[in-house]
Amino acid sequence: MFDALKTLYALFALMTSVVLLSLGNSAFGSFIVLRADLIGFSDEMIGVMSSAFFFGMIIGTLYCPRIIARSGHIRSFAAFSAISAATVLSFSLVTHVEAWTVLRAIMGFNVISMYVIVESWLNVRTSSENRAKVLSLYMMINYFAQGGSQQLLNIGIYDNDALFSLVAILLTLAVVPVALTRATNPDVIDNKRFGIRRLFEVSPTAVAGVFTQGLMQAPIFSLGSIYAKGIGLTTVEISLFMSITLMSGLLLQYPAGWLSDRFDRRKVIFSVTFIVATISTLMSISTSFPLLYLFIIMSILSGFSTTLFPLCMAYANDYVDANEMLKTAGGLNLAWGIGAAIGPLSAGMVMQWFGPAGLFIHGAVVATLFFSYILWRMTRRSWAPIEEKETFVPMPDITVSPIPNEIDPRIEAEEPLPLAGADPMILQETLDGQFEQLEEGDANS
Repeated sequence: MFDALKTLYALFALMTSVVLLSLGNSAFGSFIVLRADLIGFSDEMIGVMSSAFFFGMIIGTLYCPRIIARSGHIRSFAAFSAISAATVLSFSLVTHVEAWTVLRAIMGFNVISMYVIVESWLNVRTSSENRAKVLSLYMMINYFAQGGSQQLLNIGIYDNDALFSLVAILLTLAVVPVALTRATNPDVIDNKRFGIRRLFEVSPTAVAGVFTQGLMQAPIFSLGSIYAKGIGLTTVEISLFMSITLMSGLLLQYPAGWLSDRFDRRKVIFSVTFIVATISTLMSISTSFPLLYLFIIMSILSGFSTTLFPLCMAYANDYVDANEMLKTAGGLNLAWGIGAAIGPLSAGMVMQWFGPAGLFIHGAVVATLFFSYILWRMTRRSWAPIEEKETFVPMPDITVSPIPNEIDPRIEAEEPLPLAGADPMILQETLDGQFEQLEEGDANS
């Protein structure tokens, strides 16, 4: 733990930028849907707008490494930060749902790109001995920053333009620590992933699980404030509701991981999903819980649902080689992103039909379909014995901290790609060496 703290201290500037980024992005996520509701956008259109954010994230994961390779990490981070701040301010200039949908997609692209830069930096600065501890501390920083950001709603500005300016300030300030840091640039990101079809052949349960988690979790984080407002909560209560929902993701990571390392992971995943379906059904039946009970129920729901991604990641890793884990993680992130892009759209439609309770009707149906699928899969494939399992690693929910692949301690370190702007002869020599290794491998096989 001391080494992990020492590493984070060395990256103090970078972590300061993470806090500012998380504060601005998370506060804006809740604010903009409340503002859209105030303007008169339907729940269905707010869902479309929220889905656009996650669609932008998918595009960002595919294309931002090219931008980073060309321009470098610091300049790319500065560019993404500036575009994010300008995008936030642009919301205050127009009130058309089409324009806001496009702007949310742009936000998604830029936010995911900034997180990719941060986490590739952490990967370079951590060793295999302290990577798990650094990941845990990084998770805590993200969860608490995201949860604390919801208290900005108490300023009472979701009915005027002040929060647009406040979020733009936070996102602009996020670039300052990175721009002034003396830390060296990380190497270029090697953006590897399995195709969804290939990954589904390896572990269909894991792919279905992360897709399901995206379908369930993204609507809660995107439309949870609309639900809270719809059942009559005040601004202070809405901010507490969202803070508890976001920070409760830390609660059950280790207990779920401990159980999954000792028993059939599918049974653990089934149990978690069954509990999520049960709680979601309870929430859909009644919207008149006492406030304290509502907060407790949401903390339990969030605690269980956020364990699905790391559980499915660990389950998929049980069936792949160590050198394929990075590709597996990339493929699972893409599957999650597709689910998250669809989730707010489908949940918004259900809320349009059934009111605030529709958010949890949607979650209950999705969770029920998934645990039914797990039951069927358990009749088709035996589980990995304990000695063959990869150790569970707690991971942040992607809505809190996207793409933690690079600092996953299970993933073996690989040779970094050459930096952009390197000598062409060096690049050619590197490529020649890689081709020779591949040819030798083919000859031996």
